[in-house]
Amino acid sequence: MSPRCKGHFWQRSLQLYTRRLLSTANHRYTAARISDKGSVTKTPLQFKYPGVDINLRDHPGQDENHYPVGCHPNWFKKVFDDTIVEKWRRESQTQSEDGLFATIMRDKMDAPVPQPKRIISEAAFDFCIAELRGKAKYYVQSKLIPTLDSSFNTVVKSDELVSKALHQDMHASFQQLLADQAACPDWHPNSNDKKFKISFTHPCRSRFIHDEVVGIHNAMEFIGQGQIVPKNTDRATLEGVPNNELYLYSPGGLEINPEYWSNTYQWLPANVAFKDNGRPEFTSYINGLRPDKYPDIYKTIERLLDVVIPAWDQCLTEISGNDRHSSGRRSSRFERISEASDENDGLWSPFDVEFWKASDFRLPLDSLVELNKEEKLDKEGECLTREEMDEEQRLYEQGLPPRVAYVDPEKLAREKWRQCRDAVLPEPKSFTEIEYAPSQNLREKFRESGLQVIVKMASIELTPDKPDFPAGAGIQHAVSSFSLQDKAKPGHRRFIALWLVDPHQRIISTSNVPPQQKEWWLQHQDQRNTPVTSQAIPENLMTVEEANEHRLKLMEVRTRIDQISEFGVPGYSFCEH
Repeated sequence: MSPRCKGHFWQRSLQLYTRRLLSTANHRYTAARISDKGSVTKTPLQFKYPGVDINLRDHPGQDENHYPVGCHPNWFKKVFDDTIVEKWRRESQTQSEDGLFATIMRDKMDAPVPQPKRIISEAAFDFCIAELRGKAKYYVQSKLIPTLDSSFNTVVKSDELVSKALHQDMHASFQQLLADQAACPDWHPNSNDKKFKISFTHPCRSRFIHDEVVGIHNAMEFIGQGQIVPKNTDRATLEGVPNNELYLYSPGGLEINPEYWSNTYQWLPANVAFKDNGRPEFTSYINGLRPDKYPDIYKTIERLLDVVIPAWDQCLTEISGNDRHSSGRRSSRFERISEASDENDGLWSPFDVEFWKASDFRLPLDSLVELNKEEKLDKEGECLTREEMDEEQRLYEQGLPPRVAYVDPEKLAREKWRQCRDAVLPEPKSFTEIEYAPSQNLREKFRESGLQVIVKMASIELTPDKPDFPAGAGIQHAVSSFSLQDKAKPGHRRFIALWLVDPHQRIISTSNVPPQQKEWWLQHQDQRNTPVTSQAIPENLMTVEEANEHRLKLMEVRTRIDQISEFGVPGYSFCEH
């Protein structure tokens, strides 16, 4: 039973279906291993592609009976300074926890839940420091910080993984692309005409489209060549699924919601091979980035990919059968709550008689009446009369002390405690050292077949006229709003996103699809001093206008995922800004 990566559900169910052009000779794929000296070793490998020669929704293991589902400078030194740690301890015990409680409870309960007196106990604080020290040791070693590290769920960040030299080269790459696009920038659509974002390489703009031309895996020499792949006719929505089968498509079910695929579009990844020294090198072009025009940018992105791969290693979980193997935390930090009872006082904060006698907490009228009734029945065998109940109501509405002649003060205090008490929350388990280093890595596991990576480069441009980048609205992103530091000067945020396609299931890539841009073909003919006539232009090339139309259509398709996520179906946005 072949192992799979954590995130397998996302990588396959949200797979990147864009414009595909495919060679009929590509059922046999040749993997290239490139040595440092430039020699190439070719090994024949067999691949079948979803939506072409296997089912679009095929995924490895689909026949199995289960579906797996420090921002401060020098923080990694400060966590070992006992004086600083004690200062943090005092702060944790005195600072307001209102914001923390609101974050914890957001979208958790419909009914209001009382906030505990303290959330961070001494034991919880000690556990946090121990875990931070473990992560600090690993950070010094790897430059990686597992920020979300909770039982097979991992998010990794790093402020030092990218060197200053690499950062400068990436900056120069963006500057070159920005200059080349100056005459006709590719503004992101649906941004309320504010023109915030420029895309340099965007997988939504030139993608594989079923029912259109399919080509082979060399780049500029094969523009316009190819054959047609029939459009996939699998179910596109849940419409028509029998009610007694809908549970199969729910979170944790055996089937994947069809809205996670597109029968029409697919993003195109670039293929990556590993050299003899383990460093990655692109063996097919990046969609939207001319390999003959920007070879230095390709080399820069390869250097970035080289430092990103260890972060991917950190996030992936090996799954074999029912067994999972991952780095980092594999179990909850807390014991499960095994009992719930209103009668077991040991599950609640201790009852302090004198404190609750002196408390000005006002019991609800129905509680007072019930206490009076119980006390009077005990003493006289009678109930409160209607006149007595009306009197209690009048006193309560006027804010006067209730008539509690019948009620023992300790019973009143206990009732106040019962209605205001806090549950005794479980303390963390005893801390044990966590092994953060991954036991397997992508370089070794996929050394022969390589990886597939989708690249997006873009820039958020702000000016004195539009100094703020908003959250939400027509702009999808996964970061907070941001603004110019100096609103009198223009500024920007530039970024590159790298998405790893599930390496267990190869999909159609730019190794199968020649470039589709008409302007690329014209530029290439100009470089070759080849006269261009209207008859010579391949009819299946795509103009900028056509590409933009398809991008809008693809964005509409992708919004279906947002709609179904409102009904409890897991969602993920591939738009990081």
